[in-house]
Amino acid sequence: MDDVITDNGLDQELEERLIEETGNTNFWLGSDSELDEDSDQEDPETTAKQRVSELLHEASDKQTFVATVQGALQCRAMVTDLERARMQLEDMRSMSLRR
Repeated sequence: MDDVITDNGLDQELEERLIEETGNTNFWLGSDSELDEDSDQEDPETTAKQRVSELLHEASDKQTFVATVQGALQCRAMVTDLERARMQLEDMRSMSLRR
């Protein structure tokens, strides 16, 4: 139909009527099989999503590492406290035996 309109020089009249009837111009928003070919480059959105996923995984790994180190430090502090208490108990026992 577009070819018939173009061949008869009715493009301007069609556009005026479309604006009058619908309030919109005659822009075609579909895809063109000739113009829509595969790109040689990767999709930037896919690349960005993959990078974000990698960064989130890396952040999660860092948080896990920090939590593990904190746990190890807490365990070491408990061992130190236990050794100190044991030494104090030995000191008290040796003091009581001397009397």
